[in-house]
Amino acid sequence: GEISYPEVALQMQQASALVLFSRYENFPCVMIEALCCGLPVIAADTGGIQEAVNEKNGILVQSENEEQLTAALDRMMNEYDRFDRKVIADTASRLFSYEAIGKQFYDLYNEVIENKVS
Repeated sequence: GEISYPEVALQMQQASALVLFSRYENFPCVMIEALCCGLPVIAADTGGIQEAVNEKNGILVQSENEEQLTAALDRMMNEYDRFDRKVIADTASRLFSYEAIGKQFYDLYNEVIENKVS
């Protein structure tokens, strides 16, 4: 069933990792939410996912490649200690928080306004 956003965060904080094995995802919010909660991510390398998931915060696999997914799950379990949940959360929050995204829009709008005035 449906749960509130704060409950989603609590559920994620109690999890060990997020697995997002999708064919078509582009840059899903759930991935960013998981990273902000400090979860390492296993995700299919589709759309813009590779822009957020890297060796420090997760493992990328080819879309629909179940052998790679199985290997990634094994690797996650065997190498879990190499993921620093605090660093994952801090990095994601610095990049994807409302404040960070808001500042990017603010800076972009100011740049457009300055170029239009010039």
